[in-house]
Amino acid sequence: MMKFVGLNDYIPLITFVTTKESEGGNIELDYSKNVYIQISNKYRNNSDQILAIMAHEICHKVLFLSGLYYPTIKLKNEILTDLATIYVGFGKLSLNGCYHSSVSTKTVQENGENKQITTTYHNNIGYITPDTFALAYNLVCSRFNISLDEKYSNLNSYAQGFLRGIGNINVSIVNFKAIKEELKIFQSSESETFNNIIVIEQIIKQIRQKLNLRHSVLYNDLVSPFIDKDENLTDLQFAAQEAIAKHSLNKDEFTSINNHLNEIKILLYEKLKVDIDINKLNEILRAIECPKCGYINSSFLKENRTAFVKCPKCNHIFLWDGVLHLNEEPTVFSKEAQTNEPTQKNRKSFVSRLFGKNKKDI
Repeated sequence: MMKFVGLNDYIPLITFVTTKESEGGNIELDYSKNVYIQISNKYRNNSDQILAIMAHEICHKVLFLSGLYYPTIKLKNEILTDLATIYVGFGKLSLNGCYHSSVSTKTVQENGENKQITTTYHNNIGYITPDTFALAYNLVCSRFNISLDEKYSNLNSYAQGFLRGIGNINVSIVNFKAIKEELKIFQSSESETFNNIIVIEQIIKQIRQKLNLRHSVLYNDLVSPFIDKDENLTDLQFAAQEAIAKHSLNKDEFTSINNHLNEIKILLYEKLKVDIDINKLNEILRAIECPKCGYINSSFLKENRTAFVKCPKCNHIFLWDGVLHLNEEPTVFSKEAQTNEPTQKNRKSFVSRLFGKNKKDI
């Protein structure tokens, strides 16, 4: 089977194992020449279904090596693989093994009499229905001019029944032009979606750059001038008020940006039902990037909370919101207001506490 699909140098290593109830088998997808395939123990005594599972797993390898693989869309991979088994020449194997039924009879006593109870078990293999297998098989046979005798040869009774059930397809009456147009519509929509994602990513990238630049300017104007200064406290406060006034004009712009981003976030999460790995996202939120030097460190925050953090590389102190807000407005962080006006006596302590000098608690 491996050589039939061109995998001449690959070595299949097959074992029977206990798998999930709905799983017939699995394969390790990598570029190794050793192909590890596991088949469920419940099919150990059914050769038709073993061959169908083998055909499916080998086609997984073929598609993977050919680059026809969707790492994040499992169902799409599986359906593509089922159809590929028919196209590459494993159609009879897939059709023979996609369905199996068995009958079990046992004798029980009822009202002092022996009574036979017969139970029929039905078992399907694959991610498409037996009728869909038969339809695809019939279409491929018609497309490649396979004779009627050859098409039905070596098929078990179940497979032949599925073929008769759907009737014969004449490839000449299949509207390939219509199919091609539908495919074009789907691909056009998918292409436009990727285009939109790329544009959004570039917009987000520019916003990040703009925020980082603004943070550097704010730090230079509002923090750096007041560290380790011996001027009168009133002069310091006056200078700080001037610096704040200088930047207050741009505050509304960034508030608007944040509001728009929050609306987009809520829309994507709630309306589009985006599936998010919450644990992974929490890890990302704790891996904070210093807005001054760009250093990334996951040890800034030990838990998800909003706090002042200190960069271990450049000693810059900044506020970081590490709380996950998916369907709610972000919580505004605020320190308790200073009730006592700082005096000349405690000015250095106040400035040190404000700008992070000797802040062992951060």
